[in-house]
Amino acid sequence: QQGRFLRSYFAEGVYADLRVLVGQRSHLKRQLNSAVNRLRSVLDEYFPEYDQVFKDVLGKASMWVLRYCPFPQDVLQCDPEGLAACLKLAAGNRVGMKRVKRLMEAASASVGVKVGIEGARRKLSSCLDEVEFYRRQLEVVEARMAELLDKLPEAKLLMSIPGVGPVVAATVLGEAGDLRRFKNWKQLRKLCGYNLVEQSSGQKKGQSVISKRGRPGLRHILYLAALAAVAKNREFQELYASLTMRPRNPLKGKQALVAVATKILRIMFALVKSGQRYCPGKLMDRCRQEAAKAAA
Repeated sequence: QQGRFLRSYFAEGVYADLRVLVGQRSHLKRQLNSAVNRLRSVLDEYFPEYDQVFKDVLGKASMWVLRYCPFPQDVLQCDPEGLAACLKLAAGNRVGMKRVKRLMEAASASVGVKVGIEGARRKLSSCLDEVEFYRRQLEVVEARMAELLDKLPEAKLLMSIPGVGPVVAATVLGEAGDLRRFKNWKQLRKLCGYNLVEQSSGQKKGQSVISKRGRPGLRHILYLAALAAVAKNREFQELYASLTMRPRNPLKGKQALVAVATKILRIMFALVKSGQRYCPGKLMDRCRQEAAKAAA
């Protein structure tokens, strides 16, 4: 009656579908990670040297070994040349006799548990089935997300930013909805929980930290986008370096990544509002200006 109320936002159309798929993808990722952890627990007990041979447990060659000869006694019973041929076929000629020799050496020197093998074999097979199932489900969900992105013109603008792929763009649009509904990018920053708040109590004045309110999925995906951008893109590497090595108030590693994630969010908002694609030169000019201003 007095006008003191807030209007709730309910996503509609493609944005609503994306939000549901983003939630489903998050659930599948958790289930997949749980299955992988159980798989690793079996290997830690019965073949602890396995990860010294296969760093990527979910790789094609590793998955073949886990399916057909997962334990040291199984490996030692195999013919090396035949095993190498099978691994070459499974991994597309990326794994050969050199890896087989390392696997044989690890199996012969293994200190893994020697009892309960059949029960562990059944448990491992179940974990592998779960891993393959959830990976297939993730592929289906992500393919559907990519199809829905084709219906949103702003999706191409977001994906023009280095480090922002279909999953990141779909998560941002699914979690935040139509970015054009925000009047200022700071409203979007607050939705992700990247706005700064002061930790103070009574007469004690604490440091400023991010609020971590809003939508955690949006905050997490932007952080992953920042990691990818800093690792693979020269402009964002320069931005990260300017934040960590500036003379006044240099940021620590994770703090700088959060600042990069916030910058990506701000760029997303600007691109959608202007209808323009990402221009790397503008970011680099801004970085140099800020660095010069901090050094002055």
